[in-house]
Amino acid sequence: MVENPIKRIVERIAKERKIRRLLPNEFLQRAFNNLTTETAFAEEATERKRNWILEIRERKLIDPEILKNNPTVYIGSGTDVEFPILLGAQNIIMVDPIFEDKEKVDEVIRRIEAMIGNNELKISEEQINSKTKTIFEFTIDGINFRIEIVPVYYALQKIIEHRRKMPSPRRYEEIKPGIEGQDLLGFMPPEKIGMILAFLPVEVSIDDDQNTIRNLVPGGYILTTGSLPNLVNIQINEPWRFNMKQLKQSIQNRYQEIGYEFIQLECEKGIDYVFLRKLQK
Repeated sequence: MVENPIKRIVERIAKERKIRRLLPNEFLQRAFNNLTTETAFAEEATERKRNWILEIRERKLIDPEILKNNPTVYIGSGTDVEFPILLGAQNIIMVDPIFEDKEKVDEVIRRIEAMIGNNELKISEEQINSKTKTIFEFTIDGINFRIEIVPVYYALQKIIEHRRKMPSPRRYEEIKPGIEGQDLLGFMPPEKIGMILAFLPVEVSIDDDQNTIRNLVPGGYILTTGSLPNLVNIQINEPWRFNMKQLKQSIQNRYQEIGYEFIQLECEKGIDYVFLRKLQK
């Protein structure tokens, strides 16, 4: 069937209007246009993030007060500074060992400057043992933003154990089999966390670090690809293989049992993502 070009034009115009409505200033629109990802299948992954952003903003699925009052921790962030901002984060901690590379730090600077235009950007540094944490601060329309990029490893012990058994992605190549990682630095989470974001290698999941999970405040959010096998271990047995609705309901029930509300995204048809809100105690 030949695609109707007029229909395609109408759909594009409608989406452009939707983006302007949900992202009402140039700062957010620039961030949305500059959004990229360093994961495999980058184009598809970037489009997936954009769909998440638009749906979450349109349906108001994240309470802005939670992110205003508590930091967002972005694990395995790469240089993708735009994503947490577009979700509403104002205080952001980007956790990725690639930030030991000055070129990656400079790339974050370029991406922030592309977003904020002529607004002032303050840059400072702090030492964490032998590592350097870089801090960016700026103000847009009266809203103060603080972004920390931290060159440390999330769930370091799990990565070391896995690295002994099989090769790992490029970020973890310096961890050799048999090395206990004494010269490497693991992530120390803040006492309170408003949201945990992650796009992690397959051998690591958010719930490999229970301290970070515990520090999520009531009403806080977890948003990640993949699953949380340490929190909820659901066996996809034979009856579920052909009944996606039943499987999704079972997953939602299990998260409810341990104190989380599973939020279904309409743009996601499968189960290879997790979007949770921590229930009030």
